[in-house]
Amino acid sequence: MADNQAYTVALDTQYVLYDQVDTLDFSVNSLDLPVNWNNTLKVMVGGEFRVAKDWFARLGTGIHTPVTNEDFDNQLLTPPGLGFNVGTGLGYQVGAWGVDLSYDVNIGRGFGALAQGAPKTEHNATAHAVGLSLNYNAI
Repeated sequence: MADNQAYTVALDTQYVLYDQVDTLDFSVNSLDLPVNWNNTLKVMVGGEFRVAKDWFARLGTGIHTPVTNEDFDNQLLTPPGLGFNVGTGLGYQVGAWGVDLSYDVNIGRGFGALAQGAPKTEHNATAHAVGLSLNYNAI
């Protein structure tokens, strides 16, 4: 962010070619898991706002298409529904050096059996992530 700029807004897209993955090979356990995944599209929008001279607050959200149309992938708990995430962060920048703290929650909604023979139910898969990064911008 430029020194005189109070806020920044960004829109990003991501397209992942998951359909090129046939199996996941876990060599440690000699286990091959066949997968039938789809390509996914993720659209994200976020903003950064300068709250003080060297401090920045960030907030963003995104949605992505399903990885699979099948019931839950029992081995990997891959939800077949749309995925949604919200992230927030706080950054401190002095000169070329900065530090960022972030939190992100991802929610996937699905319908299927969580185990073979179990009844099909509607369920959510939620993941939380916290990040801390140190960065240097030479430009």
